[in-house]
Amino acid sequence: MKTYSGAIKKLNNHREAYREHISLLSARGELTAPAVLAYCDKIIAAIAPDKLTAEESKKLEAATDSLIGDMCLEYEFDKPRKLVG
Repeated sequence: MKTYSGAIKKLNNHREAYREHISLLSARGELTAPAVLAYCDKIIAAIAPDKLTAEESKKLEAATDSLIGDMCLEYEFDKPRKLVG
């Protein structure tokens, strides 16, 4: 069974693949808030356990947003949820 800590481990283990995707979005001129948010949601759906508490779900979303948002900053793009929120 998947766990919250396992999801966080996967998030960190796939960091370079995520960075490559963000780089591709930037190169194609598609590094927009909606595209980045959709990518964050796709990552969460792929790594999240079937059952998370509300607190774990918020923490996983925050960790994903932070990791991907930091990568976006390398391309002078602001953190995605702050743009939309």
